[in-house]
Amino acid sequence: MNHAVRVPPELYKSISDILSRGIIEKDGTVLDFSPVQDIHIENGMATFSPPASLSVRIGLINIKTTIPYVKVINDGIQMEVSNSPINIKVIPE
Repeated sequence: MNHAVRVPPELYKSISDILSRGIIEKDGTVLDFSPVQDIHIENGMATFSPPASLSVRIGLINIKTTIPYVKVINDGIQMEVSNSPINIKVIPE
């Protein structure tokens, strides 16, 4: 038995991109899961080995780093950014 689940086009594109290419791109930000060989999920946290790559373009500046893990928090999803005092929090609009 098959059942269709309808999602907004932007979410469908993100899911499709991550499954087919391992990459999510939006507004100059690229999250690349293609280097990841192993994902360990436990207690609301996904740990990537090796880490996922993150590239953020702000004007003429292109920042590149890695994301070793993401975790679910009360009001969103937190991404740990390697070698940075700043982490990324993803929240619904």
